[in-house]
Amino acid sequence: MAEVLLKMPKVRERCALSRSELYRRIRSGQFPAPVSIGSRAVAWRSSDIDAWVASRLKKPQEEHGDAGRIPQGCAGDRIERNLA
Repeated sequence: MAEVLLKMPKVRERCALSRSELYRRIRSGQFPAPVSIGSRAVAWRSSDIDAWVASRLKKPQEEHGDAGRIPQGCAGDRIERNLA
């Protein structure tokens, strides 16, 4: 199967990061670098972006266990009860 290439708008949509933040993370090695597809054009391999997103989803669980869950008694929990 051929690799799908994503342009900046699709990458931003999938990663929920601004353009400047993407390039900041590329420079620091925290985000996959794009590939050149022309003299003035770049794109990202969808597999690289998928792997980055998956690593971000896994990371908090590995580091903090239930960190993504709102603990009992937090303000967010009270809001949910009031809306229900």
